[in-house]
Amino acid sequence: MSLGDAVLLGDLMEKHRILEDIELLIPGFRGYKQKELRRESDKLLRTKICDELKYIKKDFEYMEDGIENIDELRKCEEIIKQLQKLIDKIEHADYGYAGFFDLEHIDEKELDRLYEYDEKILKKIEEIKEREDSKDVLKNLRILEEEFEKRKKYMMGE
Repeated sequence: MSLGDAVLLGDLMEKHRILEDIELLIPGFRGYKQKELRRESDKLLRTKICDELKYIKKDFEYMEDGIENIDELRKCEEIIKQLQKLIDKIEHADYGYAGFFDLEHIDEKELDRLYEYDEKILKKIEEIKEREDSKDVLKNLRILEEEFEKRKKYMMGE
């Protein structure tokens, strides 16, 4: 096997791993390969993201009831507020981003880039779920929102 073949094989294995990671996190996700599945897959991804964020938000709402320290209570309220803002943004984003999904043929590199955004978003959610303290959660929520905005801009061709 030549060095070029080894590099190509490594790239293919990495792409496959990213897609498998996404598929494991989102039951029913089949990727964006077939035109008729693109919008459905995008909607499924965003639904999964919102469901996970709602779960995290409920967890913080539950914790909020037991907090007596006013500073900790404010931090918890800020996290709940940021979670709801992000949920609303993702739920109400234009579904399918017609400019991206109406293309007759989507280049493999474009799909790879989209998968990378999806993977970053899902990994960031996992980090939020494994939170250490409220500063980490707020920081990760900001990063998650930035990644979603980058994904959205990419799909709109900006």
